[in-house]
Amino acid sequence: MTSHPHVTVVRSFWQRFKGLMLSKPLPTEQALLIERCSSVHTFFMRYALDLVYLDQHGTVVKLVHKIKPWRMSWGGRGATHILEMTAGGVERHEIQVGDAINLSQTWETPHATQAA
Repeated sequence: MTSHPHVTVVRSFWQRFKGLMLSKPLPTEQALLIERCSSVHTFFMRYALDLVYLDQHGTVVKLVHKIKPWRMSWGGRGATHILEMTAGGVERHEIQVGDAINLSQTWETPHATQAA
């Protein structure tokens, strides 16, 4: 992976529930990390996403390219976190299965979870 997107971490139940539903597309250099999650849906989405499934250590275990709205996706065995980005993000950042992503890196967190 040559560069990494600017990542916002989603931790609370409501933030995880809402995810990117009914939102505008993320900027191309931004991503959403949903912790402790191994499947997602794109119901109520308005755009396609790329999904990066990670194991507990931050190793990429599965990639999903350009998942369209109104679909479901499962990470499979070992997937414990999901990195969501606009379609084309996996290619743009040259992410491949087996890549290690540093989950201990300081990511931006939404204001609602910073006080926790």
